[in-house]
Amino acid sequence: MDNTIEKPKIFPEGHYRFDEINKYIKKNRPVLVDVYDNQLQELYEINNADKIFDKNFAENKQKFAKKMSADTSGGSWIYFGWNNLFIHILNEKDYYKLRTNRNRNLISQNEQLKLKGARIGVVGLSIGAAFARNLVQQGIGKYLKLAEFDDLATSNLNRIFARSYEIGQPKLGLIAKQIYEIDPYWNLELYPQGLDELNFNNFLMKPFEVDVILEAIDNLKIKIKLRITARQNKIPVVMFTNLGDSVMIDVERFDLNSNVDLFNGIIGDVPEKILKDEIDPKNINKYVTELVSVANTPKRALDSLALIGKELVGRPQLSSSVNISGGLASYVCRKIILKENLPSGRFILKFDSIFKN
Repeated sequence: MDNTIEKPKIFPEGHYRFDEINKYIKKNRPVLVDVYDNQLQELYEINNADKIFDKNFAENKQKFAKKMSADTSGGSWIYFGWNNLFIHILNEKDYYKLRTNRNRNLISQNEQLKLKGARIGVVGLSIGAAFARNLVQQGIGKYLKLAEFDDLATSNLNRIFARSYEIGQPKLGLIAKQIYEIDPYWNLELYPQGLDELNFNNFLMKPFEVDVILEAIDNLKIKIKLRITARQNKIPVVMFTNLGDSVMIDVERFDLNSNVDLFNGIIGDVPEKILKDEIDPKNINKYVTELVSVANTPKRALDSLALIGKELVGRPQLSSSVNISGGLASYVCRKIILKENLPSGRFILKFDSIFKN
């Protein structure tokens, strides 16, 4: 299995000759998948929604697709080297229009274009993998930075979408491939070493400045230092913490107020203590508890912390809360990017409270 992180090779519509495509096929002997005709028919549907009940609609749709398919330079060809797949799809503009069409009018066309142009950083690809996948599916953040150093473990499969044969591979590469297979035109900047003090500025500012940071990492010192750097650059940070059957969201709108205390001052001087102290297995659970607050932590989750190193090897998390966090991450990014009302603060979604009379 190829563990390298590579981008798909794109032959964009209007920038290739068909004999080039044939040569590439003969050289690489890929598996061919041609969805261009299918997509053309869908494109005709969304461009002619006012005619879908006409009796000749199906026939006209097929005629349109046949006419467009006759042009051998139509559509783009995409080669995915990691699975030797060569796919024929719509050009970038039409592909994005088609795959986000069912967002309308929950998201307007103008809003969708603004969301597409957003620049988002995701730090940590355990919970963060759900963030990234949700963002791409909703067409948010074509310019996406991802940071993660860890490999996929079998025990990650309880909450990360991956396949059994991908165990041991870098999480970053796995989610990058998933994103490219959803939309090969997406622009990814990848940080396979994760986030550290040496690459903070690059992650936030180069080659483009991010509009939002979605943070879900375990390293406490990096959590704090990331916020300090983000605050200096007036970049909002949103942290998701999964606490059993609860999701806690910390929103820090440094873009609106760069003088606000870290974590909105909710946890007092805990950030300063974390920076000064030597974090080790003996004190990390104490700081984690102070960070999220005992009052916000369900009993089972709290009891589990005391069992790490005795009966458990890590903090338990459930796919149900991880996947809900992914949806909420897209919602929060939409609010920030579209400049809708989203205040700083700590917000907690407790699943049990939803079903109480």
